[in-house]
Order: sequence, then C-alpha cells, then structure tokens
Amino acid sequence: MADEIILLDFWPSMFGMRVRVALAEKGLKYEYRQEDLRNKSPLLLEMNPVRKKIPVLVLKK
Repeated sequence: MADEIILLDFWPSMFGMRVRVALAEKGLKYEYRQEDLRNKSPLLLEMNPVRKKIPVLVLKK
C-alpha cells in the first residue's frame, strides 16, 4: 500500500518551506496544493478545523 502525502501550503510561508525541504531530503513524493488564504479549501478546514491555518500535512493510506 502506498501512502499519499498532500501538503496544503501558501508559497511565502517559511514554515511550509521547511516541510518542503524535509520531504525533498527524505526523497518522499508528495502533492503540493497552494491555498488561497481568503477562500480556504474544504480540505484545509476539515484537516485543521480549530486554527484554520497552513501548512497542513495530510497522510492518506
């Protein structure tokens, strides 16, 4: 079974950059989804319902 990794991020976020660098160093493939901070996606609101902030790393099996 392959795990699917999704990164919800906004490009100028330094915290998101740290996650991208770590995933690249580990050699993990992931899907990058850039978020619009004014119109947050349903996936972002579902995965981070309390703070509603980025970055969010989603692991699906």
